Amino acid sequence: MNDIVLKFREKIKNNEFVYGIFTKSQDPMFVEIQGISEYDFVILDSEHGPYSVSQQQNNIRAALLRGLLPIVRVSELSENMIGKALDIGALGVQVPQIENAKQAKKAVKYARFYPYGERGVCRFVSAADYSAKDRNEYFKSSKDLLVILQLEGVQAISNLDEILEVEGIDIIFIGPYDLSQSLGVPGDIKNPKVLNAMINIVEKAKEKNIVVGTFTDDYEMVTKWKNMGVQYISYSTDSGMFYDYSRDVYNALRMCGEKEKKSLVLDSTLSNGGQVIDWKYSDKDIKFILDKLENSKIEFIEMGILNDTINPEGTKFNNIIEVNKILNNRNPEKYFVKIEYGEYQIESIKPYNGYGIKKIRICFYKNDLLKLLGDVNILIAKGYQVILEAKSIFDYSDNEYEYFIKVCNDIKPYAVFISDDFGMMSREKILYYYKMIERLLNSNIYIGFHLHNNKQLAMANAILLLENSQRNIIIDSSIYGMGSGAGLLNTELLIEYLNDNYNDEYEIIPILEIMDSVVNNVYIKKSWGYSLPNYLSANYNANPDYAKYLVEKNNLTLKEMNNIFSMIDENKKIYFDRNYIEALYEETLNNPVDNTDFYEVRKLFYHRNIVVIAPGKSSERNKKIALKIKQDGGLIISINFMYDEELVDYIFVGNIRRMSELNKKYYYKVIATSNIPVSNVYARIKYSLLLNSQEYVKDNSGLMLLKLLSLCECSGINVIGMDGYSYNSEENYYLNELELASSMEQVDNMNLGMQIMKKKFKEMGINFIK
Repeated sequence: MNDIVLKFREKIKNNEFVYGIFTKSQDPMFVEIQGISEYDFVILDSEHGPYSVSQQQNNIRAALLRGLLPIVRVSELSENMIGKALDIGALGVQVPQIENAKQAKKAVKYARFYPYGERGVCRFVSAADYSAKDRNEYFKSSKDLLVILQLEGVQAISNLDEILEVEGIDIIFIGPYDLSQSLGVPGDIKNPKVLNAMINIVEKAKEKNIVVGTFTDDYEMVTKWKNMGVQYISYSTDSGMFYDYSRDVYNALRMCGEKEKKSLVLDSTLSNGGQVIDWKYSDKDIKFILDKLENSKIEFIEMGILNDTINPEGTKFNNIIEVNKILNNRNPEKYFVKIEYGEYQIESIKPYNGYGIKKIRICFYKNDLLKLLGDVNILIAKGYQVILEAKSIFDYSDNEYEYFIKVCNDIKPYAVFISDDFGMMSREKILYYYKMIERLLNSNIYIGFHLHNNKQLAMANAILLLENSQRNIIIDSSIYGMGSGAGLLNTELLIEYLNDNYNDEYEIIPILEIMDSVVNNVYIKKSWGYSLPNYLSANYNANPDYAKYLVEKNNLTLKEMNNIFSMIDENKKIYFDRNYIEALYEETLNNPVDNTDFYEVRKLFYHRNIVVIAPGKSSERNKKIALKIKQDGGLIISINFMYDEELVDYIFVGNIRRMSELNKKYYYKVIATSNIPVSNVYARIKYSLLLNSQEYVKDNSGLMLLKLLSLCECSGINVIGMDGYSYNSEENYYLNELELASSMEQVDNMNLGMQIMKKKFKEMGINFIK
């Protein structure tokens, strides 16, 4: 066997990962560089690349010279192309658009000599050392060459099982972009439909011991696929990588010895900062702050908020007229006023008459988007410049956020802000969302950023944005970081950095005077900034008002506070709900849960055979399996409902709504999670103990039960009725009264999470019966 092939196959056999790049260039230099960089393989692209198979010979020679395994992606399933690629020395072929077993068999047959296939024979080619290689060795070695089949459409998914039965396939390669198009979401390779389909292919191929590969140009997705067991990782293309690096070097070169203005500053001390004191600034302080901010040469100043309050005070206004009284004769182009959508009747705003405040920033959550658009169009028609700030950006899928940007291009707001409400966006997330909006948003619309400081990342993220932006951006900040909870990006730090590193000439002294005369006095009475509770709110991606509420109770330990955060329902995290957090708080105090019940349950299940009955329709047809295990001494646990009184030993409940629907006569059989507000049950287990890390199904009751059982050292666990979700809710449940309606996107997301977690539980020995 060729040494390069041997090394590659040994890595695969040892469950190691192999890495390569799609190469479109005809210059062998780029291939040599990949070999020198110690990649495992190179895919010479004759499908989407500009060069034919016959033109890849020098690239193949360069790869072999540098110990790099050369694979040629042919443009189609063609006996001539596959044979030619191998004749000129490729050690593998990658065949696109395989849709069924018949095509898969042909691909294998075209790549192997008899008796493994019927590849055309010529010994006077590079692969046979132009006839110098021993003929028997040459024919025998064809079985060592790699055959890689690309599955990238719905037809391939439909025929997956029969394709995987074909002998001679070395690697199944999933083409995410073509697959996304085939599934009706072109280019959206992170769409749950695409990910679900890919995960299904991975799992089925792994069951057949077939290696799986895919393409990505996203490090986060590399991690995801490696965790799923994808070994053959193709990262980006030579042209794409050259562009990325070339662009970054160019931007760095432009900055060398130069100072170029990159941002405009919006100070929101009077609006966002005002929340700390309920906007109760004195008239004297308001005038002082406005005068000093203007002296600082900051471009924009937010005056305060418009709110349907009956007691306007300070910088909380109930109409534009009151704002304009304070604005007086100041330049209106510098000034914003803010509206939290839903807290002010936008239709009451009079048409702009050429005087006073003109820029209105509207902050909104995703579920208000469609309703908001009508109000925005009205405001723009009335002559105002509208700034849109989409709060809780993590609440959007890529498709939804792209739709929002498209809408913005249509209605033409003055600016669109990305908001890190909870101060927890990582470097990767900041860049991901910025690059998306920079790419898609019309260049005549400003991009803005609103950065909170829960994890002390606001300044670092501002610098990151400045270093990576290709256009002027607006950065929102407040003096001394004044703002509720952990506070915001500090204006004084931001403008000092801009003065030192870019072509800016802000005056820092007026800002320090505001800090000294006004802000420090507020801070002494009502402080803000980094704290453990605010860190927790960021960690759990929860509204920081929850942290504020819990801190103000003054009688919770950090451990108790962390437990409360872990109990907050995913659907409750974004919007602060005082009644909800109050109930969780009272439960923590009034219904403390220790580990006594857990150890009792663990003793009960220890070394027992368990049948878990989920409420899916297949639970009925598999009832005999449960009966048999019960007769053999096993225990039966149903999830969130009573399946059969005579059969079921215990009912696990992890959902408040399901508990309220359960007949109280069964409470003595209930093992409940601690978020269920009942005490007269068999056992209560800490809710936080049973959560998993997978988004969308983090607190799925079935998965919580499986986690509990995995901690109990059962001798066997069989699961029936855990069927996944259908768009038609009538198909999801064994009993009609259990039906719950879900959106198509929610169904896709839940199925994705379930597949990932079921894979983990399968690896732990849990048996899922279909």
